[in-house]
Amino acid sequence: LFAGPAAKGWGQTVKKPSTGTNILIEGTEPWFRPENFEVNRPVSIFFDKSFPRSSCYLFGSNFKFDIPGNATINGIQVVMYVRSTGYLSQRAKYKSIRLVKAGQIMVHDKIAEPYFMPVRAIVNFGSASDLWGTDWTPEDINNQEFGVVFSVLSDIEYNVTVFVDSVKISVSYTEPPEITSFTPAAAYSGSEDEVVITGNYF
Repeated sequence: LFAGPAAKGWGQTVKKPSTGTNILIEGTEPWFRPENFEVNRPVSIFFDKSFPRSSCYLFGSNFKFDIPGNATINGIQVVMYVRSTGYLSQRAKYKSIRLVKAGQIMVHDKIAEPYFMPVRAIVNFGSASDLWGTDWTPEDINNQEFGVVFSVLSDIEYNVTVFVDSVKISVSYTEPPEITSFTPAAAYSGSEDEVVITGNYF
């Protein structure tokens, strides 16, 4: 017989980045005021009519997660509110979005091929069961250098501005069962005693 609170052995935590930075790569252009992530304001980049042009990586980090140390990470989802000026054929394109583990950009990219951004939209990458091609520990997620990088490009002869209004990461996880008591303590296999196991996450 099992007894205990109807607690769930799974959890989901959503956080925003506390730090925004540019990761400059040769041939790319920086985002304007990446530190705006710290005050919940938009980050932007402007491309003029000279093309093709690509942004550097916009890195959102320091999400301040506090996932329990004994948890199993099941999936990670990135939710962004983005905007791009221009008509359909005159907008910027998504170029890359990847997760970052302990400051290292992961190989798995959710943008297989660049495609036009919407005028404005809430976009989702990953899911509650998507590990983005690698394993994760609570220590990885709680690390202040865990985060997401995002880049865009313009390959059209128009002035284009891209805004990232917000970024959130949702981490889904499960915790193992926890036994807090076992009665009677002297019960054995084959006895007729009723055994009560109390705990969480059964």
